[in-house]
Amino acid sequence: MALSTADSALLDAVRAVRWPARRKSPAGQAGGHLSRVLGVSAEFTEYRAYRQGDEVRRIDWKLLARSNRAYIRLSNDRTVMSTMLLVDASGSLAYPSESLEKWNFARHLTLGLAAAAFAATGEFNNMCSWGLANHKDVQTDCSVNGTIKGKTYCFSNEEAEANFMKDPEGNLVKAAAYYKNANPKAIP
Repeated sequence: MALSTADSALLDAVRAVRWPARRKSPAGQAGGHLSRVLGVSAEFTEYRAYRQGDEVRRIDWKLLARSNRAYIRLSNDRTVMSTMLLVDASGSLAYPSESLEKWNFARHLTLGLAAAAFAATGEFNNMCSWGLANHKDVQTDCSVNGTIKGKTYCFSNEEAEANFMKDPEGNLVKAAAYYKNANPKAIP
């Protein structure tokens, strides 16, 4: 089914709306919401003493050299949180029967909520953060992303993410400045 002009206008209006989860989601497939489970992502959370059975590759070797004690680096994993939207399609929505105004309102409301729930959650309107730090506009689908101080930033590929994460604070300042100059009405 093709989108009507009203549907397209609605999707444009809710493009920047974010619908964050109120609580952490259970562990599962990698996604945009914080997981209840501490795991191995780029965003550091805390240390835990090494226990028998932990993966040796997760030991923080620099901390071991300084303290002579083995610790594991823990971080917040990000996961997918499912969203279900239900619309009552009974006869009561067929009022008034000439225009189906109630049904169209319910359909538009559901479309807007679905767009907000499933939108990629990247800052800078899903532009590649590494590209912005280098004064380039590169649009992404936010499938490659990283988290800095609780915010998600999108990248065009893994190499761009790795380069950005070498100096995340400095690159973030450069990206924000370029984005603000290129999009004066936008709020990063």
